[in-house]
Amino acid sequence: MRPDGSTVKRTSSGPTPTAPVVVAPTTEWSSRECPSCGHEPSTREESAQLRADLSVLGLHPDPDNPGSVVAGRHCRTCPRRRVVEVECTRCGDGPTVTGDLAEDSTPGSVAYPARRWLVAVGRSTAPELVCPEH
Repeated sequence: MRPDGSTVKRTSSGPTPTAPVVVAPTTEWSSRECPSCGHEPSTREESAQLRADLSVLGLHPDPDNPGSVVAGRHCRTCPRRRVVEVECTRCGDGPTVTGDLAEDSTPGSVAYPARRWLVAVGRSTAPELVCPEH
């Protein structure tokens, strides 16, 4: 306040606000239920099994785009026909292939749409399946 009773409006000369930092979602599943079928575990053992199941990525045909693949997470109670594990020949890491993609796969050979997805994420598919870490 000034001696004459008037006030001085002060303006902030501090740092200007910036947009908040956007953090990408984690690949870990934090819910207590399966994102695909909604199964919710009722015991600690089922909860541990669900976490283990959801740590594996599953590839299945994209119903909206024939010839394409959708990656998702599934538990063992999800209704699926055949499941083929696609593992790195050196470390054993890799997704599962389900549905028609699994039906069209044979030992040592993965259906073409799934193979295209694997190459797009950095995996080598010939002469053997190898993850990006190898």
